[in-house]
Amino acid sequence: MSLCIKTVLVILSLKSINPVSSTLVGIEDLDDFLNALIGVVQQADDDKGAAIKPGFVFGAFVANLHLKYLREKRREYIPEAKASKLDRIIKKLDHIDDIYYIMIEENYKDDISPEDKLVYNLFNNFTTWIPNMQPFKSNPKPALRTFFDLENKYLKYMTYSQKVDSQNNFDPTPELFQYCIERLAKHKIENISKRPPRCNITQECAKTIYSGGDNGYSLTHRLLLLIMAKMSVHCSIKNLKADQHLVENLCHKAYDEGRYIAMHMFKLLDLLFEQVMMCTMYGYSEFFVQRWFDALLRHQTKAGCFTLGHRRKTLISKETLVNGTCDYHLSTGGIAALGASVRYIMETGYKEKILESESDLDDTEDEIPDETAEGLF
Repeated sequence: MSLCIKTVLVILSLKSINPVSSTLVGIEDLDDFLNALIGVVQQADDDKGAAIKPGFVFGAFVANLHLKYLREKRREYIPEAKASKLDRIIKKLDHIDDIYYIMIEENYKDDISPEDKLVYNLFNNFTTWIPNMQPFKSNPKPALRTFFDLENKYLKYMTYSQKVDSQNNFDPTPELFQYCIERLAKHKIENISKRPPRCNITQECAKTIYSGGDNGYSLTHRLLLLIMAKMSVHCSIKNLKADQHLVENLCHKAYDEGRYIAMHMFKLLDLLFEQVMMCTMYGYSEFFVQRWFDALLRHQTKAGCFTLGHRRKTLISKETLVNGTCDYHLSTGGIAALGASVRYIMETGYKEKILESESDLDDTEDEIPDETAEGLF
């Protein structure tokens, strides 16, 4: 067989290989994820107002939303030791939200604008969000993209990353995105038991949501506007069916882009976990990729937050946090994704109800020791 033919056969065989593992997280990961979640929650509480920024508060809200939904729907399936830890995390997340609420009410920080106060109203009410939460499902994907498919789609990584980072390429633009969020915040909430009405937004906002950018932060910002419309103010951009179809399409694209980022050494880890945060809120379980979450945990600091500049092997002290060691963008996506992953693992891993007589026999090795629990919660 000639060398040329052998080369062609090798290339053809490579095209059939999925180069990025799509194995999902499982029950064996639960302890690690709970501990990682405790770490970032505790760090935010320790730093009080210094660590709490509007974006991070939303990430903490999303984590809390997943955990409260889990507790409400599946409490009787969860072993007592895990349920107790879950309750303590929820209590701490509630406290973080309370701190931000006080900051909002008392104008505690100069960088909290009137717009921040308005937008906060979109995610400070669990009673309007929880009924709109979706059960986890797999988003039926088109033919699995190979390494070569993804490289052809996104072209050279350097070109792709520069485009993603440039706000000149954002659609919606940062200014339009902020304007559309504020428009949604002013929408009067209708009866959530009825079919959602059209959102009270401008044509410009509707156009950017339906025809904006298909990758990077443009895509995640479009998803966030759709999330706020459906889950917070109970309205639709076009109509319920069309909006859902758009979400499915955008999450298809986000999944492909996430795999592309993973192929390139997770250099845009913060974008990847913004995608995870958005699409897992719609219940798409294929985003719980083991390899992606392994990368996230490698970027968690000893203090608890997540950082792009230091890996876990370079442990930092809490004193360095005030100098900007934490990456709040990654910490926002990280805390939300960990909350979602804990919910996913417990929902899929605990399938039988726990009998009262069994609760006393429950494995307690995962409990936080009393002296530690006192310090943490």
